[in-house]
Amino acid sequence: MKMFNTSTGGANSRVKLFVFVMICAVSAMAWTFVKVGEQTSTHQSRMTEVSEQLVLSQRIAKYALAAATGDTNAFDKMGKSKSAFGSILERQGRDFGDAAGGTKESVSLTNLENHWLGFSYNIDSVLEGQVLIMAMAESTALMSEVMPQLMEHTQDVTNTLVKQGASPKQVKLASNQSVLGQRIVNSLNNVLTGKKTESAAILFAADTKEFGRVLDGFMRGTGGITQLKGTALKAKLQKIALLFSRVSDNAGSIVENAEDLVTIQAAATEISGQSEALFNAAKELQAVLSSSVGNALVR
Repeated sequence: MKMFNTSTGGANSRVKLFVFVMICAVSAMAWTFVKVGEQTSTHQSRMTEVSEQLVLSQRIAKYALAAATGDTNAFDKMGKSKSAFGSILERQGRDFGDAAGGTKESVSLTNLENHWLGFSYNIDSVLEGQVLIMAMAESTALMSEVMPQLMEHTQDVTNTLVKQGASPKQVKLASNQSVLGQRIVNSLNNVLTGKKTESAAILFAADTKEFGRVLDGFMRGTGGITQLKGTALKAKLQKIALLFSRVSDNAGSIVENAEDLVTIQAAATEISGQSEALFNAAKELQAVLSSSVGNALVR
């Protein structure tokens, strides 16, 4: 009986040991599954954020160019996109650390941060210029609205002078007013779209001044210009003067702010050029994360 009891006790011990080992194995498997799940989730989250950075780098460039031409909504979208990109960078900094850590992730992140610094600086330059850009856009929109009517009346004056058999000098002056009007419109468009803004502003000011000089001569006989006679012509000149006043009132502001506008437009252009480098830096981080996921799982 004693031998039987000893044998039974040994069997029970082996069973208990087996059960204990199984419990440990199951626990280890469960822990592994949980850990793998957490790491997979973290990896997916990181990849999603890098993908968002890729998209944002392109969107911000588009918004910057639109904002520089007076698109109000583009300013708001650019500001929100900048905040979103910056927030992701902060989280990545906490996750990966700096380049001193020596990991591929931290080195790639530092490269991305370096590209973001210049990119972010130019974004701020455009955002800070919103008031000026919108004021200029409003002025140019107002003048662009006026110019077609002004040019129509100007052409009517030329046609009337030709019909009345006016002197070639008067006809030439009146015809040149139409040319000046078209150049004023072109200069306005160039100022806002950033096509040689400073030179366009200078040309705009010169053409505006010359248009006003000739108009005043036609109305009052000043500057060696013969005053135009007749009720119809005077009525046309009065309409032109009223419309032209809306252009000349804003001429000084456009010229004075041209240099600042050039700086803002240059920042928007730089953003467009820098976006590719920022995109490539984010793409590099994405590639590093993709290649390192296998090594990172349950170490």
